[in-house]
Amino acid sequence: MRAEIRRRTTLASTVLGRTTCLNDPDAIHLWLPLTRDDAQRAHAMCAGAGVTVTTPSRVTVDPDAASSGLLRLCIGAAPLPALEEALIKVSNILQSIRCAPVSHADV
Repeated sequence: MRAEIRRRTTLASTVLGRTTCLNDPDAIHLWLPLTRDDAQRAHAMCAGAGVTVTTPSRVTVDPDAASSGLLRLCIGAAPLPALEEALIKVSNILQSIRCAPVSHADV
């Protein structure tokens, strides 16, 4: 079991690069640190892409802090090909959020 989880965390690190915060290579959850607004945006975009992630408000410690967004991904259940496909989608979503221009309404 531990070898399978490490295979999955290695896959996630490869696909997502340094966007993940892996506290434990034996963990089945990935934590993606984002701003609160970016976490909400990423959650909505993941849902639209068919990728289920934990609602950011369920894992937020301080809902009033704009910097306190997290996106949690569970990498333990999906078959490896499906996991890789989902991770690629998440990577693309994170890239699009980071490259999105800031509108005056967001400032």
